[in-house]
Amino acid sequence: MRPSPNAALIGSKSFREFINTPALGVDLDAMEANIRTMAELARNYNISVRPHAKAHKSARIAKLQMQAGAVGICCATTGEAEVMAAGGVQDLLITAPVSVASKQARLVPLMSSVRRLCVVVDALDTVDALAALAASAGRQLAVLIDVDVGQRRTGVTTPALAIELAHRIARSPGLQLAGIQGYAGNLQHVVPFEERAGKCREVHERVRAMRDHLERNGFRCEVVSGGGTGTAVNDAASGVFTELQPGSYLYMDAHYETVEIAAAVPQPFQTALRFFTRVIDAPHPGSATTDGGTKAMAGDGPAPRIVAGAPDGTTYGYAGDEFGRLEYADTDYRAKVGTLVECHVPHCDTSIGLHDHLLCFRGNTLEDVWPIEARGCW
Repeated sequence: MRPSPNAALIGSKSFREFINTPALGVDLDAMEANIRTMAELARNYNISVRPHAKAHKSARIAKLQMQAGAVGICCATTGEAEVMAAGGVQDLLITAPVSVASKQARLVPLMSSVRRLCVVVDALDTVDALAALAASAGRQLAVLIDVDVGQRRTGVTTPALAIELAHRIARSPGLQLAGIQGYAGNLQHVVPFEERAGKCREVHERVRAMRDHLERNGFRCEVVSGGGTGTAVNDAASGVFTELQPGSYLYMDAHYETVEIAAAVPQPFQTALRFFTRVIDAPHPGSATTDGGTKAMAGDGPAPRIVAGAPDGTTYGYAGDEFGRLEYADTDYRAKVGTLVECHVPHCDTSIGLHDHLLCFRGNTLEDVWPIEARGCW
């Protein structure tokens, strides 16, 4: 990974003055507060936290989450798991089925490099392939049966298939059935708490019914994993899940800021992720061009929310791959070239995947620059 052009600013107490843009940064005070808040939420409900690395793609941050009490780390891809293992994380769950042979083969060295590796399955062919790999490696692989809770993406849809999978896993010496997974990604951004609570109850009943059906047939579900940032309170209070898989709580973004995560209380998580961009041209009054386009800040969400560097009422839009556009409420306003503008991104997970480095700051001091080493790792 190439060196960060901002590495020379580490220790600077006025790093914003010299920062190379576009860049992503994290307010360490806010991020650390979010880690503590999620850990406290879990303790209050006597549930475990297994944060999702897809949000930060950083083994260093994963270890901070583990130090705060997380039982392990989730990964969306085999590549993310490889990076987390190389960074010293020893308990990993890959939350998407590893159903393709080329990726299954990569699990063999992973099994040997961590204390515990867990994968999810929803097909008999996948179980058979994983069993053969585990046997050849002389290792044991933990397995969760993935349950479709209404997202129609992955997971079993009938109790009969779940039982068939459980029997096949039980007959495979290299596999150990640990439980089930049920993740409702489609509910994470339902804004009103009460509306989301009703939808979550349907998910909880589906997960509970699948767990109970397996256990009545002799298959113990020690782990019931799922949930996310938006549904964290709903899922923790359900009594169904044993562990939560939140990711975005660490950083938050312009979309999650609007979600009523808890009922009748302020947003419990702070928006820690910051996008830095500069005005590079202002040929017309009332608008300006920045160096923050769609290749630097993902647009799959609401508009970026400007938090510094522009007058109230200014909006941020995209003007191409490399360019952003500021539209000022005052149509006669003349922007100054070089002005630093700071935004909350539309979507934290996808914006993280666009950058090699994360600027770690407290106030006006740049404490460090961390690599985002799992970006592009599939």
